[in-house]
Amino acid sequence: MKDTLNRYARGEFMYDSPEVTIVSDDLEAQICVGSIQNRELKIAGSHDYVKGIVYSDNPRVVLEKDSFFGVDSVLHYTVNASGLEAGELLEGHFDIVSNAGECSASFAFRIASVTIDSSIGPIHDLFHFANLVQASPDEACHVFARPDFEKIFIKDDMATAAIYRALHKGSNVRMSIEEFLIAIRKKQPVRLKAVDENGAECSDDVIHYGQIDADYKDTIILHKNTWGYVDAPVICDAPFVTADHQNVTSEDFAGNTFELGYIIRKDRLHAGRNYAKITVGTGENAVVRRIEVIRNNESETDGVNQAAQQSTRSQDHIIKLETAVGITQLYIDFRTHRIDVREWAEQSTKLLERAMSQFAHDPLYKLMQAQIYCVEERDEDAEWLLEAVREDVLADTSSIEYCYFLYVNSVHRRNESYTSEVHDILKKKYDYNSADWRILWMLFYLDKDYERNQSIKLARIKELYHAGCHSPIMYLEACAIINSQPVFLRIFDEFERQVINFGCKYNIITEKTAKHICDIGQSERSVSKTYLRILQGLYDRYGSDDILTVLCEHLIRNQMRGSRYFGIYETCILRELRITRLYESYMDSIDSGYDKLLPKVVLMYFSYNNQLNDTQKAFLYANIINYLPDTDPIKLTYAPQMEQFAAEQLRLGQISNNLVILYKYIWNDALINEETAVPVARLLFAYKLTCSDSSVKNAIVLHKELNEEVVVPFIDNVACVSIYTEKCCIAFEYEDGSRKCKSVDYELERLMNIPDSVESVYSLIPDDIFLSVYYYEQNRKYHRTGIDAPGLREKLLDSSKVTEAFEKEILDALIEYYHDRYTGDEFADKAAVLAGRKLTEQQSAYFIEMCVANALYIQAYDTALAYGTRKVSPKRLYRLCRHMLEYGLEAGSPFLTQICWQSFKEKKYDAPMLTYLQNTYNGTCSQMLSLWDACRGFDTECYELEERITAQMIFVRSTSPRLKEVFAEYYEQGAKERVIEAYIGYEAYGCFMQNREADEKIFRIIESRLEYDDNVNDLARLALLKHYSRLELPDDGQKERIMKLLGYFCTRDIMFPFFLDFADKVLLPYKLADKTIVEYRCNPDSRVTIHYKQDNRDDSEDGTDYTSEIMQDAFMGIFVKTFTIFQGGSIKYYITQELNGEKTDTGPQLLTCRQAYVGYSHSRYEYLNDMLKADEAHDTASVERIMHEYCVEDYITKELFKPKY
Repeated sequence: MKDTLNRYARGEFMYDSPEVTIVSDDLEAQICVGSIQNRELKIAGSHDYVKGIVYSDNPRVVLEKDSFFGVDSVLHYTVNASGLEAGELLEGHFDIVSNAGECSASFAFRIASVTIDSSIGPIHDLFHFANLVQASPDEACHVFARPDFEKIFIKDDMATAAIYRALHKGSNVRMSIEEFLIAIRKKQPVRLKAVDENGAECSDDVIHYGQIDADYKDTIILHKNTWGYVDAPVICDAPFVTADHQNVTSEDFAGNTFELGYIIRKDRLHAGRNYAKITVGTGENAVVRRIEVIRNNESETDGVNQAAQQSTRSQDHIIKLETAVGITQLYIDFRTHRIDVREWAEQSTKLLERAMSQFAHDPLYKLMQAQIYCVEERDEDAEWLLEAVREDVLADTSSIEYCYFLYVNSVHRRNESYTSEVHDILKKKYDYNSADWRILWMLFYLDKDYERNQSIKLARIKELYHAGCHSPIMYLEACAIINSQPVFLRIFDEFERQVINFGCKYNIITEKTAKHICDIGQSERSVSKTYLRILQGLYDRYGSDDILTVLCEHLIRNQMRGSRYFGIYETCILRELRITRLYESYMDSIDSGYDKLLPKVVLMYFSYNNQLNDTQKAFLYANIINYLPDTDPIKLTYAPQMEQFAAEQLRLGQISNNLVILYKYIWNDALINEETAVPVARLLFAYKLTCSDSSVKNAIVLHKELNEEVVVPFIDNVACVSIYTEKCCIAFEYEDGSRKCKSVDYELERLMNIPDSVESVYSLIPDDIFLSVYYYEQNRKYHRTGIDAPGLREKLLDSSKVTEAFEKEILDALIEYYHDRYTGDEFADKAAVLAGRKLTEQQSAYFIEMCVANALYIQAYDTALAYGTRKVSPKRLYRLCRHMLEYGLEAGSPFLTQICWQSFKEKKYDAPMLTYLQNTYNGTCSQMLSLWDACRGFDTECYELEERITAQMIFVRSTSPRLKEVFAEYYEQGAKERVIEAYIGYEAYGCFMQNREADEKIFRIIESRLEYDDNVNDLARLALLKHYSRLELPDDGQKERIMKLLGYFCTRDIMFPFFLDFADKVLLPYKLADKTIVEYRCNPDSRVTIHYKQDNRDDSEDGTDYTSEIMQDAFMGIFVKTFTIFQGGSIKYYITQELNGEKTDTGPQLLTCRQAYVGYSHSRYEYLNDMLKADEAHDTASVERIMHEYCVEDYITKELFKPKY
């Protein structure tokens, strides 16, 4: 600006008026909340000498450098969105003050949520995130793990933030994301189901595969209902089934369908029916397939079953198998006296008739029927059947059918010698045929030695057992031997246990044998579970106290506890059996759901000998409280120990269902003291959390207001958690560290609810963070009275355990309270609590207002400096400014100037503020003029301001009439010389070059300077001449100056058309007298050519009759050409201009004498023109008179100016 003023003072101006514009097209944009964004302001100037300053009227939009120079300039600025909320609009203007004038550009920055660039485009909310999860799960995992995820996507939603914080620590990120979206209702849970080929849901029925010949492969078609994460474990509970996948994941699905393959392995099947269950997933979402596979084992079926062993899954083989099983079962029922011989024969005949009709050529069924006929003494029918199969059977003496034929035939013939012969044959075959148990069974009924020596018979059966025989027929024979002679049972090894277990199954063990079994077990220190099952079965059959005692002793000795054995212990107690540690084992095994009074003998026992653990004691005491009246002697006996136990457990902070019952029973305020306050606080907010998923390890409790999570382990699917506020997040952690939330089924039950005690506890531990957030919510949501709400908020604000969002909420509430309702005198202490906090813009505005209201001006100013004053009330802002100015604080600070100007714009100001602003403020011309007006209204001295306004208005080439007004005041107070000169130059340029009405004051100044000092530049002189040319009657002094100035310029060959306007006012210089002047104004750098000819000459076609002449730049781009034209003559001309390769012309113009001739002086030129004019009028007398005057003047001139030599 100084350089421009100096040039103007010297009368140096650029011809072209420069232009400047803001060309940035991004002045309306979105700014991420909380960010400080660097941006560029692009300014385009029309010339390389364009320069200026840029102002921002919004303190949040700050230019790094405010000046610019040249054609293309780029200024860097920052937009500060810290403390602003998403959705707010940051508006304002960039004002340019330049030598090309002033201009303004509006900016509007919308505060928007932070966005993340992703494969689906920018994302900034949870709806977008859910779309990203569906489109690109892996990318979503990276986004979910970002440390700023909560700030970007959740913002101030504390409940959702708590869910996120609880889940994002899970080891399985994909699962955590799935659970998160389900919890916030952005997607449905993925449900699996098994479907058939047509998509219809499969039933839960067992799939029967029958007999398989080789490994068999099948599939389960799984369908999921929606998109989302799937990680379902595949569990096969039988070794003969193996699945293709150990886990089914989302990637396995094609669309919403996946075929899970599994193989049934034949080599892993056991004999008979094999059952398996394939489970995909866990909990209620699990898909279960139950299968049944049949396999026959040759070594475990009798001769009747032999025909079915090679069967396939055809109907024929199924009939054979069913026949074999049915015949065997009927035989066992007959031998165990469940049916009589007649029923056995009838039912067996029915099965055999069906088999014989289906398999007429199979001799086995006919031999079996023949045996039945022998038992029924139907000898002829038996004979007929034996003869029918004789030839086929005897053809193969190595088959089992051959042996069976001999046996049945011996039974039919009843001949001792034949029987002996058959015995010898079968014995030989048994000895040399791998000890087939079916042959041995026949020998049992042919050899009388086995009948006489039962011990040998038992030994043979045992040998076969160890050889791999597990036939129920053999177990039946062995059991019969032991029943007849229990002394044969001397040990209780595997064979004996198997036989006795079979006998218990069919209730064929005699009481004598049972007692013997009991005697054997009583001497053993350790027994098997099979033996215990046998004792249980024997007791169920005979109800013997001896058996029960042995059974119970072994259970206690082997520390076998649990609900499975509770009934045995309870029976022992009710039968008043004396067994060591019976009552303790009883309490160890009792189910937590036991819902009746314990036996009184138990209560009496533990009233004198209570060595139970804490859990058992709690159960015992809760049972007494629930089922005994308060006046019961037993309850009264227990009362002291119950109170002592409850107090101790309360001190330790223990919580359970039973303890809660106990606490409620003994509850009184005396229990609440400094030692118990913390555990009591937890108890009063305790909940019983029951989870149906037994694989859950821990409960994760995260209050929305707090940062830290509480981890509580599950014990027997139950965890006791403390919940203090609404919308508390409960998550579930598994062994592998993964976490779930809403997809887990659970029940939540409040254990205690004693509101009155909460206040007592809080008075003892007022710093407890959990109770503090509880009372905060009670006050905020339910307007609960009796709480020091401000003090509570201040305390929470000082805690490092609260979340950022909660801290903001507290600040909002606290600042609003102090701003609207606080009337105390100790706000300085309150302000210290808020000082240094991260505030929003609105919070900072309230805080500034409170500080000002309580005379804490330094705190107010520091906060304003950090956050701005956009939302501060004008009244409070004015008080702050006034105080800072009054005590000279921060004087000269740009920020103080800024807030003073803000207060001024709100029409809140006084004389000191105006004085300060007039010395420090700079802005646009209109802004500074408004300040000047206010200063004048207060009679405030504003010399400095007037100087800056004058200089700036000159600098920007302002045409406002107010410039004259300001300069007049400034000039009266002794304006600086350089400013005066610049003002004169600016006004002179406008007057002479732009034909603008100039300030009259400058002409008085120029006249004065011409009077006493000739140091006036040509521009000022020309402007003064131009001014005089507009006067109708100049005074004598002005006429004198006109003649001097005309002479001054004519001697320098500077002549302009308006000079001729003085012809009727003063005597023109001789050089002007006969001149007609053509003027052309353009860029001084142009080449200007005038083309002219006498108007009486005809135009040639090629224009060669025109004379061309370069016009000279007389002054600052004013090109002139002088002509002498007599009366009646004229000149036709046109002017061409060339600049930067471009050529323009004016078109034909006509110049005549009348255009040039104005006044009446006495030059030779004028005499000649008068003569020509009179001649045209045929006025001879006038012609002669003028000629006479011309001759006289010519003679006199020659005589007067005759040379002396």
